[in-house]
Amino acid sequence: LLLLCGGGVIDHAKQVERQDEATLVIGLGGTGSDAVMKLKREVFKQLKPDDEQTAIPTYAAIKYLIVDSDDSKINAQTGRFTDIDRNTEYFDLSHCNIRKIFRTDELLKKRPEFYWLDYEHISINQASAGAGGIRQVGRFLLVDQAQALYGKIKSEMQSALLACNNGKLTVHICAGISGGTGSGTFLDVCYLVRQALQEIGKTEANVCGYFFLPDVNLSVPDIMKKALTSDYIKVNGYAALQELDYCMNFANNKDSFRMNYGFTEVDFKEQPVDLC
Repeated sequence: LLLLCGGGVIDHAKQVERQDEATLVIGLGGTGSDAVMKLKREVFKQLKPDDEQTAIPTYAAIKYLIVDSDDSKINAQTGRFTDIDRNTEYFDLSHCNIRKIFRTDELLKKRPEFYWLDYEHISINQASAGAGGIRQVGRFLLVDQAQALYGKIKSEMQSALLACNNGKLTVHICAGISGGTGSGTFLDVCYLVRQALQEIGKTEANVCGYFFLPDVNLSVPDIMKKALTSDYIKVNGYAALQELDYCMNFANNKDSFRMNYGFTEVDFKEQPVDLC
C-alpha cells in the first residue's frame, strides 16, 4: 500500500480485463519518456494483471521501451514497482564527446549512413544530457547505435508476442517533436519498427504514433522564460511536422522512406504510422 512504492488503494472491481494481444510502447526523448512513464502507472491502476494474487502485478504481454540521450528522468525515479526498469526498459543514446567525432570527418565520410549530417556547422560539446535541442544530433545518436536499438526493438516485440495467444501486436510510439532527441529520431524509429515487423513476419501489426506538438513544451514555465529555447522549439516542431506531413502522404507524392543504417537498408512506401 505504500504510495512511494507505486501502491495505494486500488479498486480492483473497476479494473478491466486486458485484451489478449501483445503491446510494445516506445517513448522517444524527454516528452516521450514522460508519456510512457505515466502510461505504465495508469496500466497498473486500470488493467487487471496476469495474476491477481501476486504482490507485484505483472503484464508479460505489455512491454515498455524508453529511448533517450538524457537519463535524468530514469535516475530521478523513487523505487516504485511501476518505475521504468533501467536494465530492460531503457535504451541510452547519450554520447560524452560528440565534438571529437565531428572533427574526425574522415571517419564520418567512410560511413554512408551519415551522408545527411551537416557536422561542420553543428556546435555541441557532448550529448550526455540530451541532444542540445539539435535535431541532427538526436538523429546522429540514433543512427550511430541503430543496430543495437533495432535488435532491442525486435527482441521486445518477440517477447511480448510469446505472452499472448492470438498473435496480434500493436506498437505505440510516443515522441515530442520539438526538442532534439524525440524530433530527430521519431521517423527513423517508425521505420526501424516497420523493418523489425517485416523480419519477424508481423507486417499486419498496427503502428500508432503520438507526437506532441510544440505547445506541450512551451506550456512549461521554465521554457517559456527562455526566448532562445522557445524559438528553437517552434522551429524544430515546424520542421518535424513538414517531414511527418510528407511521409504520411507517400501515396500521393509517390515517394518512399529510404535510409542506409549501416547494418541494413530500408525502403518503405508505407506511412511511418498507421494512426497518427
